[in-house]
Amino acid sequence: MSKVERYDRGDVRSAYTTPEGFLFVEGTATRCGVFEYRQPDGTVIRELRDDADVLNPDSLATLGRKPTTLLHPEVNGKRVLVTPQNWATFATGAVGEKISAAGGYVDVTLTVNRADALAAIRDGMHELSCGYECDLDRTPGMHPTY
Repeated sequence: MSKVERYDRGDVRSAYTTPEGFLFVEGTATRCGVFEYRQPDGTVIRELRDDADVLNPDSLATLGRKPTTLLHPEVNGKRVLVTPQNWATFATGAVGEKISAAGGYVDVTLTVNRADALAAIRDGMHELSCGYECDLDRTPGMHPTY
């Protein structure tokens, strides 16, 4: 097993602006299934995110109350995860406490507070994408569902 960083894609389902101008969002943060990741050499690898891992209550609990960002943060051209040391630079809001999972999808609520992120959403940016670390098992195989 090796520890890797991964970034998933999800969608905004609904959003509304508060009287103060903040944005409350509901959407899908991630899903179960096979994900494709392009490697630096251009090849593509496929990785299974199994239901038992993604929908595990301990895993779901790691999403709540985490910072949101505008795009995936980078330092010197390399993606980084948000930490207490870089939070003030990258945070645009926060994921809510309401995390739900059904049908292989993980749904979240979040608040967007920072002006540049609010402007990006008004200009058409509507994709959610969570970044996380995971232990990657590189054993090849076939999954009966995917």
